[in-house]
This record gives sequence, C-alpha cells and structure tokens, in this order.
Amino acid sequence: MNMKRQLLFLSLCFALAAGSSWASIVGSTSPGNVVDSVDWCQFGCTGAQLATPQPWTSAGGQTGLVGLFDTGQGFYNLQQGTSWFGNFASGMGLVYNGGAVSFGNTPTDISVTFDEAQYGVGAYIQADFYGPFAATIMLYDASYQLLGSFSANGTSDGNPGTALFIGASDPINPVWAAQFDVVDQFGNDDFAIGTVLMSTPEPESLLLMGSALLGLTAFIRRRRSLKSEVK
Repeated sequence: MNMKRQLLFLSLCFALAAGSSWASIVGSTSPGNVVDSVDWCQFGCTGAQLATPQPWTSAGGQTGLVGLFDTGQGFYNLQQGTSWFGNFASGMGLVYNGGAVSFGNTPTDISVTFDEAQYGVGAYIQADFYGPFAATIMLYDASYQLLGSFSANGTSDGNPGTALFIGASDPINPVWAAQFDVVDQFGNDDFAIGTVLMSTPEPESLLLMGSALLGLTAFIRRRRSLKSEVK
C-alpha cells in the first residue's frame, strides 16, 4: 500500500469513527450541568386533571408544553406526600399519565416540548406499581425527528427522595422535545415524572459545534481530493 493509499485509508477510518460517535446521544442517571428546571406545582398540585397540551414556565423563564401527545388525553397533576406516595422528593410536583384502573386513562408516554433549544434534558421518574421498572427518554429535533434514546432501570417503592433520574443530551443537535416512557415488571406503563431539568447550549458551545462542522467539511473535501489523486 503506497503513501497516498495509506492516507486515504486512515482518513476513511477517522471519518467513520467520528460519525459513529456524533450519531448517538449521551445518557445519564444523574443531573449534569443543569441551568434551568420545571416545577409542576405551578399547576397547583391539587390532583386535578389538566388538558393536553398544557403550557409551562420554567424557573428561568423558559416556556413549552407538556402532555400525553400520543393520545391527547389529559394528565394528572399530583404531589409527592399528598396524592402520590413513592420515591420522589417530598413536596415535588408530578405529571402522571393516569392509570386505567384508578383514573380511567389509557397510559401513554409523557412528552415535554421546548420553545428554546436545549442541550440536555432529564427528569425524575417512577412507575406507579411498586417493583422494578425500565424507563426510557427519547430526544427529538426541531422537526420532531428522533435523535436517539436512553434507558435505565429503577425501583418503585415508598422511599421518598430516591427516585430514578433519567436524562440525555446530544453533542451536536439542539433538542426541542423529550418523551418519557416506563414499563414495569408486569408490563404496565402507568408512571409519573417529577421536576424536569434542562441544560441550554451556551453561545461558546454553539460556536465550537460550528467550528467542528466546518472542520469536518474541510476534512471530507481533503479526503475526496486524496481519493481523486489515487485514481
């Protein structure tokens, strides 16, 4: 293999490695660089059913919508310690998708949309029925195309302050919506989410993203040039 072919081969390997790392989101079970939060007790935490969609405002003044967008059903605004006795921190406001037995809903995913692009999103989460469960967060772009998902296992019981946190971020694409889902050991998907935490991209981060994309473009052009020379 001559020098030009070696360079071409190494360039191709580097590009494939970079693409595979950029194509996936990063998941976490602990809050990271949080800059804002959404407290669901802004809806009153009275146990009332609220229509989908419902507009929310974050602690930092950001806005968006929340609800059961898959079915358009209303959700229930509960509170740990009064209308929900589980793993969330005492007094935390909740969005509950409603159980078929107790509330009459057909449980479905809880979706949160953002009026401002986010870097990462996460929420505290718990299954309604006690026992182990699997939770999933899905992130979407501005066109509501799926960017990727992350899943983690948790346990539902009556121990306040131990709720699973599930979050995800995308290193390149801005996040405009997050969707949460839970399946417990019995196959039920009755669940609630607590406080939502967000991380908005800093201007410096956006600049670095742009620089990285420009660098990748130049790299691809260089690779094509080498390929032409080889031919």
